[in-house]
Amino acid sequence: MAVLLAYFFSIASGEEIRQISQFEAYQTIAAREAAKEAQYQLDIARLGMADVLDSKVVATEEGILTVNAIRPPALVLKKFEPRKVDSSETKYTKAQWEALLAANYTKIPEQISMGANVYGDEYSEITWRDRETKSEFTVWTNISLNYLSPIHSIEDDAYEYLYFGFVTNYTREGEAKRLKMGKAHGYVDVESRWKSPPVKFSPDRFEYVVVEEAETEVPEKLYRQLDAMFGYYVANRENLEIQQRNSEVMRAARKKYLEANPPVPKRTMINFWKIDHEEPAKSE
Repeated sequence: MAVLLAYFFSIASGEEIRQISQFEAYQTIAAREAAKEAQYQLDIARLGMADVLDSKVVATEEGILTVNAIRPPALVLKKFEPRKVDSSETKYTKAQWEALLAANYTKIPEQISMGANVYGDEYSEITWRDRETKSEFTVWTNISLNYLSPIHSIEDDAYEYLYFGFVTNYTREGEAKRLKMGKAHGYVDVESRWKSPPVKFSPDRFEYVVVEEAETEVPEKLYRQLDAMFGYYVANRENLEIQQRNSEVMRAARKKYLEANPPVPKRTMINFWKIDHEEPAKSE
């Protein structure tokens, strides 16, 4: 029989960030696409300035591919003269540098490896993995791991954690649609992938439970890592949730922009030159 171990967090908030509007998101996407197009035109123009000896044009599904054999460019190797830095120019004394290095490089690096199924942002089913022992444990929480997606590393007093998380999302509406579609196509055995947690979570606080199989001891590392991850979420909850909503707004804005401005096939240019023998570059 499985044993469920529960841990709880109180709610806190960090420095606030701003929710962007749909208009701002659309303008941001439009500006990014304009910048990409400008850079593309500059790159094509720069490649087109080469001394072309032979050229071949190929039509592809993505557009026109131009492959140019060009005259080898004159490569110039610049001499590097290391600059001597006077100690008076440095910002820190030697003792200060040593203290700074000690303060920043004494924490133990450790990887947090886990994947999760998120059910409608209501709760998450996590598969936590220990890379050293190859063991796995199932954890349920009423925190959506979608909100932890922007996190790549976090720290506590002793550890610096690198976070690698993979999330699969399921919704009640999506599963109902999937079942309906499956039955319409004759798949009568198709089942919903929606799951419910083994306990009822409290509506007014964040919790997680670890499913411990019989005769299997839960490692201390699991609790330490999850406390660090979920503690970070609690401390930065508002910002993380705004970031998630901003990401959704940006995705919707990009979709809307591409519908109004569908991509057109572009010209791709590749320049190459043949090297018959090694020749040292000229120095100056």
